[in-house]
Amino acid sequence: MYIPIMIAILFAAYIANSIKKYRIHELYMLDEFEHRIHVNGIRGKSTVTRLIAASLREGDIKTLGKTTGTAARLVIGHRKDIEIPRKEADVAEQKRILDMHKSKGYKAIVFECMAINPIYQTYLEEKIMHSTIGVITNIREDHMDILGKSLTEIALSLCSTIPKNGHLITAETNPKLLTILRKECRRKNTKLHAVGNMKIGDKQMSKFDHFEYKANVAIAIKVAQLTGIKRKTALNGMHKAQPDPGAFTLKKMNKNNKTIHWANLFAINDRESFVFTSNAIRSKVTKQTAKAVILNNRHDRPDRVSQFVDLAIKSVGADYIISFGDYEKMVLKEVQKRTKKRNAKDVIVVSMGNESEHSNLTGTKLLKEISKVVTEDEFLLLGSVNIHTKQSQSLLKFLEKSHAH
Repeated sequence: MYIPIMIAILFAAYIANSIKKYRIHELYMLDEFEHRIHVNGIRGKSTVTRLIAASLREGDIKTLGKTTGTAARLVIGHRKDIEIPRKEADVAEQKRILDMHKSKGYKAIVFECMAINPIYQTYLEEKIMHSTIGVITNIREDHMDILGKSLTEIALSLCSTIPKNGHLITAETNPKLLTILRKECRRKNTKLHAVGNMKIGDKQMSKFDHFEYKANVAIAIKVAQLTGIKRKTALNGMHKAQPDPGAFTLKKMNKNNKTIHWANLFAINDRESFVFTSNAIRSKVTKQTAKAVILNNRHDRPDRVSQFVDLAIKSVGADYIISFGDYEKMVLKEVQKRTKKRNAKDVIVVSMGNESEHSNLTGTKLLKEISKVVTEDEFLLLGSVNIHTKQSQSLLKFLEKSHAH
């Protein structure tokens, strides 16, 4: 009987100590950080986190930002990031970072939600962030194995980070999904601000030195307004801010006797965002410019093969498809299936992935091989589907060092 009683006592003591720790954490969060912004959603979380942090900083609110997307960073200035060293991500990281930065004069924190699982999202919101302003950037079909099999289910999962007695900002425009958000906000006594139709001038957007979405800017403007910062001040901060490593510019370079327009869309892996972005990019080159799409397939994402072959052909109008990573035979089969139709455009498919002779080439040599395949003197090259394969990393490493302009 003695051992079970001791175990019960120790367990009770552990629970009591944990409750005490989180109560202390909650109190210092409420006392120290006046503005606590928790950024969730499917696309654009890291970028929105940076834009919001820049807006508040420009409005003289000392702000700590934290992203966890393409590369985890602490954002402490318009042009000052600190890389977060980690072996692997875990939700306890949020509390560790906050504990490290308390009593340093920060009045606002803007943290990207680092969990996909709704259970962990709830934990981050209710036990760690205690946010005053929540953000759900948008609702798209992604992580459907965890978030849900439909947009409705995904929306409900993302609602895990809606604050209590606060504000929720979203750029989502789907009426059905907005109804779900509105219902959850009412339940938590929180006010919903849908900014998807906010007007942002092209002149203001042209001041960004990277490709940016009006929806992301609209979210940051609204957060700034809720914290007492004027629109003009917020925009000034955004224009000065360093873009996320996952953000992209349309780079133009002269390599291998070719003019190449390069766009890194590896991190954009839902249909709606990819179509929107690729359309915007195509408008910046001539109709005569050849179009080559890299389909960078990971072994754990076979569902994206057919989807992105379809997007490459129908949305981009690809003349060439280059396959990186896995599923190269499937890529070829999917392309052939779509181009067998009468009057369908011919698409040249080139395998440079894990089963090809090009699998271990450096980025320099990969681009050289692509330039050989593309017969035109000028072409648009889009990277898509996923970011993590040997070939994509080699190519990115080379292109990032190239003298693009």
